[in-house]
Amino acid sequence: MVLPVYKVLVAEYDEEQLETLISSLARIPRVEVVGVARDSSELMNQVTQMNGEIDALIIDMSLGNGVSGADAYMRMPYRGIELPAIFLTDQEHIDVQSTYDLGVIDVLQKPFTFERLNKCIFQLQKALQIDRFLKSGGKIVPIIDSTIEQVMSIEIMYIETDSSKKTSLVKTEKALHPSRITMNQYESYLVSNNFKRVGRHLIVNIRRIEEIRGVEIIFDNNDRIPVNKKYVSDLLFSINSKEDVIRP
Repeated sequence: MVLPVYKVLVAEYDEEQLETLISSLARIPRVEVVGVARDSSELMNQVTQMNGEIDALIIDMSLGNGVSGADAYMRMPYRGIELPAIFLTDQEHIDVQSTYDLGVIDVLQKPFTFERLNKCIFQLQKALQIDRFLKSGGKIVPIIDSTIEQVMSIEIMYIETDSSKKTSLVKTEKALHPSRITMNQYESYLVSNNFKRVGRHLIVNIRRIEEIRGVEIIFDNNDRIPVNKKYVSDLLFSINSKEDVIRP
């Protein structure tokens, strides 16, 4: 299964703690710090501007003067922003259960060890992966060649025929995988998960289509593949009628 890199925004007012946190996160696989906020106002501005580009938050509960980090996090749903978070705190006694009710994955006591931070991030990654799996329709797709692999349906861009070898080619976010499973078998298995067959040799994931330009399908990771002109209008109709499609 392809393991994604999760993009995290860090909100911490203490410069020394912030530096320690960022350097520690750089040592943990599949985590990328894409933004830093030093107070609640900056935090709210950044999550609003980067909505859809951030997977999770790491927030100091107090964030210095003004609105606390915890209060800012509670206000986010009113702006249509719901992200899992790890809370940082130097308080010895807090109501941990109430933070979990907000959507907080874990509470990290300062000063923290790398091992404890790593454990928090592991829990965060697990929660994100489960959420992504459920949003994809909760379906795992097998790829069978010399070995057997499994990917989430949301990771697949398209499936095409390799006519020279009479096999299928499954294009995921990062690789092209040969598979002995036939196109007909994949179509039957995936049709209920917003996949559509557009011709004899191509099945596309409607969730991952960014746009159709002429006779070229452009996916949200910038992969491109040509499509027969006679299928374009039907494909556009399928995309436009899927208003409930959840994109990754």
